[in-house]
Amino acid sequence: MALTQRTGDILRLIVTDYISSAVPVGSASLVRHHGLNVSPATIRNDMVKLEDEGYILRLHTSAGGIPADKGYRFFVESLPANQPLDESRQQALDQALEGVRRDIEQWSRVAAATVSELIGTLAFVTVPKANATRVKQFELLQIHELSVLLVLILQGAHVLRHLIPLDAPATAGQLEHARNRLVRLFAGKSVKEIATEDVEDLTSFERAVIEAMIDMLRDQESAVTHDYVMEGLSALFEQPELSRPGSARELAEALDDDETISAIAAGATPDGVVRVVIGSENPMATLREFSVVVSRYGVPGQSVGVVGLIGPTRLAYHQALPVVGHAANLLSGMVAEVYTS
Repeated sequence: MALTQRTGDILRLIVTDYISSAVPVGSASLVRHHGLNVSPATIRNDMVKLEDEGYILRLHTSAGGIPADKGYRFFVESLPANQPLDESRQQALDQALEGVRRDIEQWSRVAAATVSELIGTLAFVTVPKANATRVKQFELLQIHELSVLLVLILQGAHVLRHLIPLDAPATAGQLEHARNRLVRLFAGKSVKEIATEDVEDLTSFERAVIEAMIDMLRDQESAVTHDYVMEGLSALFEQPELSRPGSARELAEALDDDETISAIAAGATPDGVVRVVIGSENPMATLREFSVVVSRYGVPGQSVGVVGLIGPTRLAYHQALPVVGHAANLLSGMVAEVYTS
C-alpha cells in the first residue's frame, strides 16, 4: 500500500532522527523537534500504520520506532537523483586526491582513507583492473651479474615485477638493446598477441623475457579476486550496532576473506551509478545487518575499479551516496588521464 504524503514525511523524519541518534524515535519527540502541526496521538496512529506495513519496528506499542530495512529503502529512494555533496566534503576529496594525482600507487589508499573519514565507517577501493591486460611499458634492471628484474607496466597503471636468471652476465648495453627492441615489438599488445607474435632472431635472453611477460600477464588475467585497500575498520567497529560480540566477530571474519570485497565489487553497476544494498538485501549472510554503498569507476571497456563503504543500516545515506559518487568521478578522471597520456 502506498504511503500518504504525511505518513511518508513522518517515516523520513524517523529515519533521519534515528540515523543521527541511534535512539528509538517517539511521537512526542517528532512533534517537539520538528514542529509538526498535528498531535502526538495522530503521529502514533501513523506509526502504527508504518509498523503494520513493515517500514518501522517497535519493541512494544508505546515504544519509539526504529527503521526497518524497508524504511531505509524508502528513505534512499526518496533522495534526489543527484543528491548534492556539501562543499566541505567535496573540497576534502578534491584536495586529498589532487595531492596524489601523480602517485598512482597512492590513489586507492588515499581515496579509501578520505571516504572513511568523511562518513565515519569502513571504506574500500579496488585497484583498477584492465578488461584485457595490455603492456604499456617495461624496464629491465640489473640486480647483479646473473639476475635481471623485469618491471612490467600495464595499461591501467598496474605494475608487475619478475626476476629473470641469466646464464651469463649481460652488459648494460645489451639490456638496453633488448629492452628497446621488445618495447617496439610488444608495447600496447595483449598477452594473446604477444604469445602468437612470430619474431625471428631472438636471443636466449629476449626469449626468457618474453616467456616471463606471458606468464605474468596470464597470471594477472586469471586472478579472480581484486586488489584493494580498506580503511576505517576501527570506525565501523565503534558503531553501537557492533556492540554485540558475535556480530563484530562475524563481520571481521568476512572482511578477512578477500572474496567478500570481490563479491561486493562484482555487484557494482556497469554504468557507474551509485548502488545501495541495505541489510537483508545483501546476498551474503554476514552482511545482512549492514549496508553497502558502492560505485564503479574508471574507463569502461579498458580499466575499471570500485569505490565503496560498509556501515550499519543506520547509515547517513544522504551523505554517503554523494561522497562515494564524487570519489568515483575523481578516480575515473585520474584513470582516464593514464590512458590518454
